[in-house]
Amino acid sequence: EALPSSSFGHTVYLYHRDALIGMPTVRRAAAADRAALLDLVDGLDEAAEIVAAFDGATAEAAEGPVAAFVAELSEQLVGVVTVATAVATKALQAGYQLEDFILFSEHQPAAHVGLKHFVLNPIFSRASRFVLREIFRQLQASCVYYALDAGAAVPPILSELVQIRPRQQPTLSPALLSELAEQRGVDADPQPEPSGALYFLTRKLISEPKIVNNARVVVVGTALLRCSREERARSWREGVRSHGRLGQQR
Repeated sequence: EALPSSSFGHTVYLYHRDALIGMPTVRRAAAADRAALLDLVDGLDEAAEIVAAFDGATAEAAEGPVAAFVAELSEQLVGVVTVATAVATKALQAGYQLEDFILFSEHQPAAHVGLKHFVLNPIFSRASRFVLREIFRQLQASCVYYALDAGAAVPPILSELVQIRPRQQPTLSPALLSELAEQRGVDADPQPEPSGALYFLTRKLISEPKIVNNARVVVVGTALLRCSREERARSWREGVRSHGRLGQQR
């Protein structure tokens, strides 16, 4: 994109010749990859978190809660991915409308994993889906989730994932909370609202083409109605990606 001080009104796109070599090789990370990893994540805001997750995944323990993968091309490390091998799907279902997109009877409990970090050299960004597909295959996973905290930087891989709408939580009166606490013998705190966004991708969706929908929809009405329609229009269904923007109320 053009710099703020530039008078150019267009965007310049670059394509590196190394991107024509082919797709990278994806394999489990090893402790010997640490030096190359440090060079890859140098300068990133989450560099310390990525290195810590990498060290935990490549420790001597055979299996752990986090798995690390590296992508190599021409004997150079061009990407690193850390994945949580276990996901609390029940907690996610309580906060997000997963049933609108995922048929849980077709996914084994052990086939749900969580994406923690995804770093890929921008030159090979076109291989992002291939890297994800290889991780699906090697972990024998069928569904991957990515939680984006409020205020966090948006990673480039987010464009490959599907956003799930948060579930509207019921509002309980203090009297009802006290009654539930007496019945259960514990404090019945209300279910907290999700603090961030949740994205997912299944093994089936990763192999289907994506269609970009650039249709323009104008909604006339109250602000609440416009926000509701906009939220639904931006939802991703049947491989169609929608990009929307709210206009001024008239």
